[in-house]
Amino acid sequence: MESSIEIGAVSNRGKVAALIAGPLIALALFFILPDAYVNAAGDTVAFSTAARACLAVTAWMAVWWFTEALPIAATAMLPLVVYPLFGIATPAATFSNYANGTIFLFLGGFLIAAAIHRWHFWTAASRFSRSASSGPNPAGW
Repeated sequence: MESSIEIGAVSNRGKVAALIAGPLIALALFFILPDAYVNAAGDTVAFSTAARACLAVTAWMAVWWFTEALPIAATAMLPLVVYPLFGIATPAATFSNYANGTIFLFLGGFLIAAAIHRWHFWTAASRFSRSASSGPNPAGW
């Protein structure tokens, strides 16, 4: 039986609601979380403002990711603005995670894959390998 749910099936009203709900949930979560908690050893540990803000921003991003209220790439840029603004991390620490060498490695791979897809490189590669391995094709294919 087929599912009636499609990817990206959230309506425009749902996306607008999610755009509003994301920050509201983050704000509520920030104020609901305690200032301290008891760990497994029974010690009381302070729960810093930055840690509560980080958890709230994570919830905010989760709402926007799940509902696709904004494109996922735009949602992924939210920490670049919010982390320094709320004192979760310095701008240098935040930006350094986005400029990691591994990120650029993946980005390069995705760009090469997009170029291969855009220019149908696989057809040229298959024709070349076919002609190189068998010589001229008398059948015409």
